[in-house]
Amino acid sequence: MSDTPAEPIDALRRAVQMVRAGKARRAISAIHDAVGSTEVIWNGCRFRVTPKDNATDRHLWEHGVPDEGASIDALLRVVAGQKVRFFDIGGNSGLFSVAVAHHAAPGSMVTAFEPNPVMAARLRDNVALNDLGSVVTVEECALGDTPGEATLNIFEGNLGRATLFGADPRAKDRQISVPVGTLDTFWPAQADDRLGVFKLDVEGHEAAALAPWLQAMDRFASVHHILMEVTHSDRWSHDVVGDLRDAGYAEAFRGEGNVLMSRV
Repeated sequence: MSDTPAEPIDALRRAVQMVRAGKARRAISAIHDAVGSTEVIWNGCRFRVTPKDNATDRHLWEHGVPDEGASIDALLRVVAGQKVRFFDIGGNSGLFSVAVAHHAAPGSMVTAFEPNPVMAARLRDNVALNDLGSVVTVEECALGDTPGEATLNIFEGNLGRATLFGADPRAKDRQISVPVGTLDTFWPAQADDRLGVFKLDVEGHEAAALAPWLQAMDRFASVHHILMEVTHSDRWSHDVVGDLRDAGYAEAFRGEGNVLMSRV
């Protein structure tokens, strides 16, 4: 069932008129507004998407596949059928969390970190839509090098790309204060029989999220695979990929602005 406006046909008709008038960008925006929130099924999972204000949702709705499909496939190749402990750091609307929880073996545990309250609510909705509430926990916070609070800069046209970097020109619309935790707060001190997996996509804040562990690399002993966005690596304080390589990881996949580092 779709939460579209009462007269979606009229909205789409106006969009067609805009296209004919040479206003394609405005027409596309009008179509996204007319869609509202709707459901898409991909890879055996159901997702409630809102194309008008989230690029991840827009791509899934327009194309029927995620914009980071190859990255998700690379991750699923190492977790499918495995009993995993998966940390989704930068959960967005839940594509990675839901896909991993759906394809991993029983007994898996998924924790999604999403500090934007709007996106955290949508993530929870997608978890519930797939009946994965017993597998996926949503933590409405960011991860950093020290616990406390931080300012989250929000770009209303793409809520999934909110950033802790105040200088980001794409995130000037609104600011909110969000809690910040550390990996040590959430990751268990003792390893168990689960495959440890991280995914980080936090708009250049990856180094800060991993900082406490990068200073004591033995903490990564229980983490077998790390999928990490590297598009904004120029914002890192040091070469995180190089640090992981020195700690015994090798590059297993690179594409779509991401790299998968797997323990050799």
